[in-house]
Amino acid sequence: MPTITGALDADHRITRQSLRKAPSTASRVGTRKPPTRPAPKKISIARLPVTGSEVFGRDEDIVFLDRAWSNKDVNVVTIVAWAGAGKSTLLNHWLRRIAAEKYRSAELVFGWSFYRQGTSGDTSSADEFLDAALSWFGDSDPRLGTAWEKGEQLSDDAGAKLLRALGVKGDQTDLRSASGEFSGHCLALTLLGSYLTDAYNGDIRCRSEVSGHLARDLRQGVQVQKVMESYQTWLGEGPELAVLRMLGLFDRPADEKALGALLKPPAIPGLTESLMDLRPTAWRTILAKLRRARLLAGEDPHNPRCLDAHPLVREYFGEQCVEGM
Repeated sequence: MPTITGALDADHRITRQSLRKAPSTASRVGTRKPPTRPAPKKISIARLPVTGSEVFGRDEDIVFLDRAWSNKDVNVVTIVAWAGAGKSTLLNHWLRRIAAEKYRSAELVFGWSFYRQGTSGDTSSADEFLDAALSWFGDSDPRLGTAWEKGEQLSDDAGAKLLRALGVKGDQTDLRSASGEFSGHCLALTLLGSYLTDAYNGDIRCRSEVSGHLARDLRQGVQVQKVMESYQTWLGEGPELAVLRMLGLFDRPADEKALGALLKPPAIPGLTESLMDLRPTAWRTILAKLRRARLLAGEDPHNPRCLDAHPLVREYFGEQCVEGM
């Protein structure tokens, strides 16, 4: 083409012979290489729970996830809600959206649910998840280290920020030290922050009251029972534990009518003695304390007089109630 256009510009005659004598441009241009194909994506989402395909009223949540995905400064997003609030449905819906776009820029997609499908209701342990995830992402020896060590995530600075977000007050050095005392363990810091905010007005200097036994328990790989034991120690025997044990009798939110039946005299031995003849203000104070400790779900605006707790909380205190009876 350069030969032809040059001849036309110079008003020269173009013949087949002159074109054959023209130097080849192949050496200058080179051969066209086929486009490089991206490496095949590695997808594992079979362990996610099966949910319905329809999602309603979650447009803002979808936008939030899309923005977080496209933000290079965001590495972790948590979706926190009580059981049955639709977390799995939302996640599956969002994954289907990005799957239609070939999972966007993701090269690895790994899904996991701690609740197995079926009627047994068994849960898989954190150790099982960590072993599976580390192996899937290419860890050469996923069994190396304890479950605590595998789950360490937060730096001292990040742990200090978490405590600040939970309402803990104090010098930055003390906040960073507290994070280090708990090895940056998110659950430990969350429990510590919640307790300090409730019992000590968020004063980080009071952490020695609880950090010893709580940190020791968590570093030994505490399960849900251990966490509930720590809460039980903090609360002491009284109306708060009575409410939790009462909720343990239910496998769903307890409505006002059912609660009223339990609270009618005479008191149920070992269960409702401390809840008899409570004034409304005292009852609301008890519920507020449990909600601040995250042992009781927030008030449902559609059912304000129903009480609910996480299924694991109900199970733990329900077993106590049955044993006591």
